[in-house]
Amino acid sequence: MADFKALAAFTHPTNKTKALLFYNTQESTLALQLPSATTNKIITYENTDAVVTGDISKPTSFAALYLDNADTALIGVYGVITVPNTVLNTVPECVSGTNNNDGATTTNNGRLCLLSPAFMPLEDSTQFANAVKHGRLAGVQALGLTGAGSLYYSRSADSGVGIQISRLDISEKMSTDVEHAYSASEETFLAAYYDVTKKERHVLYQINGTPDQVKSIFDLNDDGSSAAVNVNLKDAQPPAGMAAVWVKDKAYLYYVANKSSTQCQLHRLVKDTVTGSWDMKPTSLITKNNLLNTTQLTVTALEKRNYIAYYNDSGVMETFEDDYE
Repeated sequence: MADFKALAAFTHPTNKTKALLFYNTQESTLALQLPSATTNKIITYENTDAVVTGDISKPTSFAALYLDNADTALIGVYGVITVPNTVLNTVPECVSGTNNNDGATTTNNGRLCLLSPAFMPLEDSTQFANAVKHGRLAGVQALGLTGAGSLYYSRSADSGVGIQISRLDISEKMSTDVEHAYSASEETFLAAYYDVTKKERHVLYQINGTPDQVKSIFDLNDDGSSAAVNVNLKDAQPPAGMAAVWVKDKAYLYYVANKSSTQCQLHRLVKDTVTGSWDMKPTSLITKNNLLNTTQLTVTALEKRNYIAYYNDSGVMETFEDDYE
């Protein structure tokens, strides 16, 4: 995982047929790929300001959200970066903290931060002094509702044993532990979607459990009171990259399916809006078995299709478009 590459796709604010793709470079900086307005060429920009106070840490993952609401068309990219204590003056300003085995504070902290359009630690005066575990992030947004964006992330539990999934509400700059997110795996990626019909935020993750449970994904309604629902997969060997999106009253879950230790495919499940149940059997979308087994997945909804990005087993970024109409 030392060379983990992060990805965050986002629908172009003024052209719903195109996607913006944020990623981290080999130099640990933030970069952006976007389509040309006049040709089929892809234009790449790199934001060197993202490393003014520290490199984008590896491993990490990215999440992209509107900073305020859909009307602003201003996109925020979030991630975990490595910030030296000399910069922090050892004062925690946001989700932070790692320790050596001897208990001494390390020279670098994993910090959950806004990376673009400006660098800003996400200050939270109430929590947490614990490490951001793996820097795994997922973002969800209730479009049209001002300040409704939320970031889900995994951190070390307060007890020091296990993983806690937490939610940071962007507008309030406050973190809250996600209730009923029990037994989360230390290796889990996170995905999230917003059920527009029921006005519910959902977070998806993997757990510690039986041999079958650890290869599945669990769907938790963060705005409800029930336990997480087992999606009943058998091939999502952790850490399984996953991404989710809500389109036209359906939830789409994409994940990395392990056919073997070296062969991974892209699979899809769809959630039925009437029954609230996921497909009993996943659909295989990319069968050439070349997904990197530790890749982060990212998805965004374009007109008539979902846009998915991932890294292949050669470390090359690839995209796939899945028609939903």
